[in-house]
Amino acid sequence: MSEIIGHVDARDRPIVSLSVPGQEDQFLVIVDTGFNGQLLIHDAAATRLNCESRRVDVRVEFADRGSRILDLGRGSIVWFGRHQEVDVWITTAEPGRTTTADQPIGLLGTGLLSPHKLTVDFATRRVVISENME
Repeated sequence: MSEIIGHVDARDRPIVSLSVPGQEDQFLVIVDTGFNGQLLIHDAAATRLNCESRRVDVRVEFADRGSRILDLGRGSIVWFGRHQEVDVWITTAEPGRTTTADQPIGLLGTGLLSPHKLTVDFATRRVVISENME
């Protein structure tokens, strides 16, 4: 069974790393079961992911009940060893926000998690996404 292994960080966030086809470096995302899209990233990272904007603005409601207009794009990631085209919601980064290699650049949502098994073990600080082989 194929797995994507991550960790629970110091702020108790489930984190996994993903990569872009043709690029060696990886990027971190927070696994967010409250986000029903596939991937949400900051605009500063959109070029890093070779994300192409569809030029479609969509109003999205966040957990805090606030809403914003986000751009919808299309990108490609490596998912369980295969190239996977994904819908990417692009949000404006906070002013002064700098992205470092050890900081998550966005959210991975249930649009990618389903139909896989997600295990977040806070005791061992381990995150596992298991591929559904059915």
